[in-house]
Amino acid sequence: MRLVTVLFTLALSACALRPPQPVPDLNGQCEHYYRAMDDTVARHAAGDAGAWRLPGYPHLRSTRFLAAFRERALDAEQTRDWLQHLQTVDRDARSLELARLPAAARDALLAHAPFDAAHAAALARCAEVLIERDLAHPERLASIRIRSRVPDHYRDWRRILGVYPVSQLIARSAINSLHERLAAEFESPLETLPVQGELHRYTPPAAPALAPAALAGILREARDNPLHIPRPGPAQRRQLLNYYAPIWEFDQLTDDDWIGAIRYDADRRAHYVDTAAPVVYQWISHTLFHAEPLLQLNYLVWLPARTAQSATDIYAGAFDGLIWRVTLLPDGTPLAFDSVHPCGCYYLLFTGERSAARETGNVAEPVLNPQRLPALRPGQRLVVRARAGDHYIQRVYPDRAGRGTVYRMTGYADLLATPGDDGRAHNLFDETGLLGASARPERYLLWPFGIVSPGAMRQAGTLAIAFVGVRHFDDARLLEQLIELIE
Repeated sequence: MRLVTVLFTLALSACALRPPQPVPDLNGQCEHYYRAMDDTVARHAAGDAGAWRLPGYPHLRSTRFLAAFRERALDAEQTRDWLQHLQTVDRDARSLELARLPAAARDALLAHAPFDAAHAAALARCAEVLIERDLAHPERLASIRIRSRVPDHYRDWRRILGVYPVSQLIARSAINSLHERLAAEFESPLETLPVQGELHRYTPPAAPALAPAALAGILREARDNPLHIPRPGPAQRRQLLNYYAPIWEFDQLTDDDWIGAIRYDADRRAHYVDTAAPVVYQWISHTLFHAEPLLQLNYLVWLPARTAQSATDIYAGAFDGLIWRVTLLPDGTPLAFDSVHPCGCYYLLFTGERSAARETGNVAEPVLNPQRLPALRPGQRLVVRARAGDHYIQRVYPDRAGRGTVYRMTGYADLLATPGDDGRAHNLFDETGLLGASARPERYLLWPFGIVSPGAMRQAGTLAIAFVGVRHFDDARLLEQLIELIE
């Protein structure tokens, strides 16, 4: 017994003499991992401009919609949900940035990961660690609220140098004149609309029709979260996007009037539009309508170019497109529809059966609301018709024929990580969100309005849509400012 006591005493002494093992600083290691990744992404010009990086919080990125929640009093559960939304935006952006890196650079980053795992798993674990630290420190949460605000995509110094108070009066006059011409075309009977070439239709893939009750059920289930943000699962997202997908009808006069897929040719070292493969790029977004988060369905088509109408046409150039957006009320009824070209130009608002346009007053740029769209039968689609050359929308009307070339539907992320023949993924846009190959001569004339490279195609999240005032396609309260609900 005495021997056992002696041995036990010696063991305790050994433990006492052994230096304490350091506790891993996971916060510091994770931040180092994020910094190493950001440095590598910057070195290879692989950054993504679609969301705002929160300074000092590398695991979080914000959008204009999410930034709107900074103004609310959130309880603990809602705060955690909000942070997880900000983190999801960062996760999605980082997955694209990693895909754009050379394989060697991507693999080398694993040496900085604090967890023995692939990048996706290591980033997920680090996000958990850092979010728990955020939640444990009120001062960090207060800082996140401040820094989540997304800066606008206007340059004040350009407006100052361009004598904006005077130039905006000229812009307002030109915009009013354009709106008058477009509105006159919308007011003419459909059968009298001019056709320069031949009308061609693109239709979405066939899919089972959804009953109104089924649509409402999908959205009700999608809102079952602390912030009531509609977040449909992958299958439900596909159902909704297919159900509301429009039929595109183009007046095809030249090769510039055919829609296609974005490809990357390593030999040409550039993106181009492959019109042999008609594709519609789609994504979901959100807006607030009187504090209610609503789901938005976005559809984008690309065309090779905007055709020059004359030798001095400053608006013509490579690449053109159209975005069509559907905003849904909680029961699945469309609140409104709107459209814009990927340059942020020619924004149009189409009210629905349950909405009416507001007066925007004289402060901001006027918005054209050329049509109020009727209610559709279950499964009936809208036809979006555009004219040749400049691809302005001429009319939106309920489909009656349903025939045309079937297009393929794919995610917007395919534009941000287009496979190339060199084995890498390539972003259609640069790190500022611009498609440089689409720059227009108009940028030399319209720079005083504060928009960088007016007329050039832009990444979602960077679309400034007004020359007068400040307005973005993804402003959280854009529709709330432009329309009112009719009960």
